[in-house]
Amino acid sequence: MVDLMMTPNVQHQTYDGSHHLPQQAQPLPDNWLYEIRQKGKNTAIHVMDLVKSHLMFAVREEVEVLKEKIAELMDRINQLEVENTILKANATQETLSQIQTSTTQQQVVSNPITSTPPELPKVPQSQNNNPANGPVS
Repeated sequence: MVDLMMTPNVQHQTYDGSHHLPQQAQPLPDNWLYEIRQKGKNTAIHVMDLVKSHLMFAVREEVEVLKEKIAELMDRINQLEVENTILKANATQETLSQIQTSTTQQQVVSNPITSTPPELPKVPQSQNNNPANGPVS
């Protein structure tokens, strides 16, 4: 069996011209497959536990990143709400009515289900004597 976790067994030439094998290569310390092999626990349960622990670590890291992102977004929302309050307090009634009108129009465009559907043009029915278009009973 080829050992992929170890460096190849290569002979090195010394300064006196003799050849020697290097000391046993050091394993990759963060390689979980090597950990399993060294501990002699080749059971499926141990492998699953090890994979689970690595996945849990990755998930925890991702959760921390997302928590930071949420905190930043919440700060931004609060800042925008304060700015919005200040702008509304200092805006004229005409400006406020324009904002309300444009907001209403954007809601209708973004949510077409609540708006009334356009009427379809009525197609006149032709009265021909085609047997396929026979009388409806």
